[in-house]
Amino acid sequence: MAYKPKPGEMSLDLDTRGVTRSLKEIGVPVDAIKAANKESAKAVFDEARRIAPVSKYNPAKPGGAKYKSGGALRDTIRIADLSTSVKIRAGLKKVPYANPIHWGWFLDKATGVRRNILPNPWMARALGYTREEILDNYIRNMNNLLEKHKSSGPDLPL
Repeated sequence: MAYKPKPGEMSLDLDTRGVTRSLKEIGVPVDAIKAANKESAKAVFDEARRIAPVSKYNPAKPGGAKYKSGGALRDTIRIADLSTSVKIRAGLKKVPYANPIHWGWFLDKATGVRRNILPNPWMARALGYTREEILDNYIRNMNNLLEKHKSSGPDLPL
């Protein structure tokens, strides 16, 4: 079943079910597949954290300094621990604005209020900046798993 992002959460997804199925058939442990997927996503995770928009305005500090480094959205970026895909997620229930910041929010249709939040596709940019590195890491990690476990798997007819 496909993952459906929670309200206020966004997700980048690379589906690897076919590769995972093949690796499981030759005896690769699920934990090793999860670790390889997570390591493959590290480059885009680091880039997304580097370029995530950070609000400098902190209204929670009355009477004090009006501008303070935020970073709540940046701190919610995480790599999902999955065997069937590689996912990077951002946003939580406490930080529900990951989607509007990334995709923009011009008009709240429910209330008719103009939001005027321009799109800032930082997660898509992070993926674009690191696409080749991610693919290289993923292929290398899967080949390492194959080499490590191909002799321990069942003999398959050719």
